Amino acid sequence: MNPLSFVDSPFSGAGFLPVDMRAVFGSEAYLRRCVEVEVALALARAGLGIIS
Repeated sequence: MNPLSFVDSPFSGAGFLPVDMRAVFGSEAYLRRCVEVEVALALARAGLGIIS
């Protein structure tokens, strides 16, 4: 996966945050949260009958 943020950069990431913090703030975690938000929005819209 290509780095999407400063945290995941091969040049700065290793010195910027420890590994456990990169797992929280890195690109993969960010994308996972984006998908979770989109799923929640879709479920809410489906519950209101906006989408089926």
